[in-house]
Amino acid sequence: MKTSFSDIASSISLRRQLPAELKNGSVVFPCVGLSVSCQQILDLCQPKKNDVIFVCGSLVEGFGNTCSDIDVYVVTDERPKASIPAIEQNHRVLSLHHEIIRNASSDEVLLLHSVVPDTSVKIDVQIVLRKELQELYAKAHSLFDYAVKNLALFSKSMSYRDKKLIHRLLNSIPIHSDSSAPVSNAISREKFCYLAYRWVASDFSRILDIVGACQSDQWMVALDRSRENLIRQAMATMHLNGLTDAAGKKWLPIYSNNKGLFPEQLASKLRGLLLYSSLKPAPHKRNALDYVLQCLEFCDQLFQEWQTNFSWMAVPEGENALSLLSLDHQFSHHNTKYAELEYDYRAKAYGGGKIPLVEYLDHAPNLFQK
Repeated sequence: MKTSFSDIASSISLRRQLPAELKNGSVVFPCVGLSVSCQQILDLCQPKKNDVIFVCGSLVEGFGNTCSDIDVYVVTDERPKASIPAIEQNHRVLSLHHEIIRNASSDEVLLLHSVVPDTSVKIDVQIVLRKELQELYAKAHSLFDYAVKNLALFSKSMSYRDKKLIHRLLNSIPIHSDSSAPVSNAISREKFCYLAYRWVASDFSRILDIVGACQSDQWMVALDRSRENLIRQAMATMHLNGLTDAAGKKWLPIYSNNKGLFPEQLASKLRGLLLYSSLKPAPHKRNALDYVLQCLEFCDQLFQEWQTNFSWMAVPEGENALSLLSLDHQFSHHNTKYAELEYDYRAKAYGGGKIPLVEYLDHAPNLFQK
């Protein structure tokens, strides 16, 4: 059975309320006071009968600026070939190999770059085959099925572009379809938020990087790793609260100001740590260690926040999650201090874990002992 355009829009975007809106035939971006005609976008895309076109990106989500791009995705059955009109009316045309196309050819087009007249706002149009999108969603479903059964480690992932594509379609405004055009098996916001969370949360190897750098007096490394881990755990917190941007580290300062995404009582402390506000201009060992300890203590606070945030996702949580982790821990043939500490760390998200992160520094010399 074919799916109507309105069904596609609701299943892909799951229609969360977005600041940008369709109004009088234009897409209105309130955050920069800009309005762009849908027809202008359609003229760039040259849609075919069954194509579906979505407008998305930071301007649609309401926090872009006057130099941000307008991202447009064309979901189609066949990519267009490079033509003289397309080359002449766009700032730049790119092939599947990300090469600039300057002359008409049989090359398939992947990206079109244009500019909104009299602004510094670029329109980026990306062509996506419907078959590719369905394959991507199938991969996302497979990753989710694996993730909920394997809480100890989740190293399976997808490319930056694929993460961005799913996020943008989940936060998009559909502007065109001339007929029914099914895009099946779209992944839900809940499932993708969980994947995004797992990609950054509770990575034991990153804690070891911090501990090892401190033990070796590599204080600039310790500072850098502590800040990077802090960013990842802050992003994990926001994914548990509904953020789908799995590649959105650059927008962390914006996202963390959203009370619905990040705990208001922790936002100010996070900003201070991100800006190294407690450090002196030339950090010495004591000062650097204080920063590392603050970051570790803050991450423990975030883990406490996580424990109540899994229920809306229908994924393992609480005692159920701890049981899965415990089974994996029991399967290990190396009952070392390393294995014990790894289990303690991963259990923190689910109400387990007894050792404060700052005390992990004391355990480092004995990690590989029985």
